[in-house]
Amino acid sequence: MCTFVSGPRDSGKTRHILEHLRRTVATSHTPEGTVAVLLAEAGRTRAETLSAAFPGLILRRLFLPCQCCPELARLPAALRATKDANPRLEQVFIEVPDIAAQRFLDEFDAVVGWPRNVVLCLSAAWAKARRLDMLLPFQSALIERADTIIEHENNPLAQQLLRADNSPTTAPFDLTLPR
Repeated sequence: MCTFVSGPRDSGKTRHILEHLRRTVATSHTPEGTVAVLLAEAGRTRAETLSAAFPGLILRRLFLPCQCCPELARLPAALRATKDANPRLEQVFIEVPDIAAQRFLDEFDAVVGWPRNVVLCLSAAWAKARRLDMLLPFQSALIERADTIIEHENNPLAQQLLRADNSPTTAPFDLTLPR
């Protein structure tokens, strides 16, 4: 089973994966080699955090030179190589940026075709835009494809945005273009 975890920056994607991995390790006698995480998100911190917390975890970085072109990350080849190297592999988490998630999912469905689940972690701004029905088209499409939607509200900025007045003048983003 593959689980795509997507959402905007600071929405709790890595936290969600860590929580799931902790549960897996607590209930499994042989977690090493059975769970993999593929990261298409930028930043060393995620990989270092996962490696330190779970030494037997299969961890791969997907090089994503452009968020508009996720096929350049070569997800199908990375998945096949991970599976071939680890025949006991049972669960794969793929953390992808929100803007590239649709294309990653399209490529996965067309080329790989394994069973999958989509977890979408919403930031406070996304959650508010959703409530106000002001999502951008790619956001709405990703929400429609999500099997699970999680709103993480653990940081002060998220709390402030979620409590803000919901009038149109306080929308989370401005859709007007400069002249």
